[in-house]
Amino acid sequence: MKSSHYLITSLLFLGFAPNALAKKDQREGLNFGLGLHFSNGDDKSLAGDETTKDSHKKSAVQSVSPYLGYVFFDTINLGINGLFEQASAEETQTTKADNRKNKRTSDSTLKSGGLFLRFLFAKFMYFEGGMGIYDRRLHVQNEYTSDGGDGIFTGQREEYTVHGIGPGYHLGAGIEVAVINGFYFTTNYLVRSFTLRDKSSGSIGKKRARVEQRELTFGLAHYVD
Repeated sequence: MKSSHYLITSLLFLGFAPNALAKKDQREGLNFGLGLHFSNGDDKSLAGDETTKDSHKKSAVQSVSPYLGYVFFDTINLGINGLFEQASAEETQTTKADNRKNKRTSDSTLKSGGLFLRFLFAKFMYFEGGMGIYDRRLHVQNEYTSDGGDGIFTGQREEYTVHGIGPGYHLGAGIEVAVINGFYFTTNYLVRSFTLRDKSSGSIGKKRARVEQRELTFGLAHYVD
């Protein structure tokens, strides 16, 4: 009796395993995923022959990019995606001759939503393109100080916020490596380009900036099939 149970179990396993492994490499049907991007910078430069200023710049970026798509004809993945990014930067310049210091800090929030299209090939690679609307809020604070010695100290501070919105697109390529049960580890490299216009009092004003970003993202995807 036990031997018959072992035989049935073995037959079921042998019949299921190839299908499971084959399905593991299939990218089809409904799919969704999430990409993550983190970066930090800390750059210093000292006064020398080419400049009279010491400079110190620190920066940090964190972003999340979810998406939802559906695969058509085994090669075309069409869907919607989003981007939520937080970025901060601080730069300090000190003039050695008169000990003047300029400090600039900025914090920005970037949000985006739109459509994407992926061309799937080679079982684990894809090309991607997309377009959407980008919304960014940028807060900037500048401080100018000077220490003249003998207790003489002067300073000035300015602060402002800029809100921009506009269309943009992205292009890139990526890799999806099958893990288990329809889950994939993903990585991609994207170039984003978008134009921002002033947004105030519910109206869109003149062109404010054109932004281009390059990012390397890692994440996880799942094909529901």
